[in-house]
Amino acid sequence: MPTATPPLAPVRRHKRKKLWIDDFRGTADESVEAWLATVPQEVQRQLALDGEVWTSEELYYGATAHLKGAAIKWLIGISETLDSSERTFEQLTRKMRRKYGRRDNTWQIQQRLAKRVQQPGERPSDFADSLTDIGFGKRVLAESYVEAFLNGINNEVTATQVRTAKPQTLEEAVQFAVDKCGEYGEGRKITD
Repeated sequence: MPTATPPLAPVRRHKRKKLWIDDFRGTADESVEAWLATVPQEVQRQLALDGEVWTSEELYYGATAHLKGAAIKWLIGISETLDSSERTFEQLTRKMRRKYGRRDNTWQIQQRLAKRVQQPGERPSDFADSLTDIGFGKRVLAESYVEAFLNGINNEVTATQVRTAKPQTLEEAVQFAVDKCGEYGEGRKITD
C-alpha cells in the first residue's frame, strides 16, 4: 500500500529590504556627506516603524543600489578589488568620502554659499536645502546661511521683505518668504 507523502510546507520568503533614499550621482553639486547621512536616518525609521534591522553588509548593497551615473561607474571600478569582507557600509562610506568628499575650509564654504543663487522656478525651501547641503557636516553659522539665502533670492522685493523681518535662522527666513511672498517667493514677479 502506497504511503501518502505529507504536503510540503510552503517556503516563506522574506520581503526584500529596500532603503528609501535619494539616488547619488557623484556630481559636483551633490554633497556626499548629506547623502550618507540619509542612510542611518532611513535605517532608524525602518527600525521604529517596521522593526527591520540592517547589517553593515546589507547597508552596503542597499546604499549602492542608489548609486547612478558616474558614481555607479566608480563603484564598478573599485568593486573588482574589494573582498567580500570589505563590502560593508563603513568601507563604502570611507571610499565615498575619499572620492566625493569636499575638503573645503570655512572660507571656501562661504564662497560657495555666496555663489549659489535661487534658480528661476526654484522654491525658497529647495534653495535653502541646497545651501545647507553646501555646508553639511561643517561648522557654518546660522547667520551665514541666512545671509546666503537673502543674497541669493532671485526676487529683490522678497529679499528686502525677508531682510526687514530679521530672521535668525534659515528656517525662519524661508518661512517668512513663503508666508509673505508665495510658495516660490515670487511676490509679484520672479526676476532672472
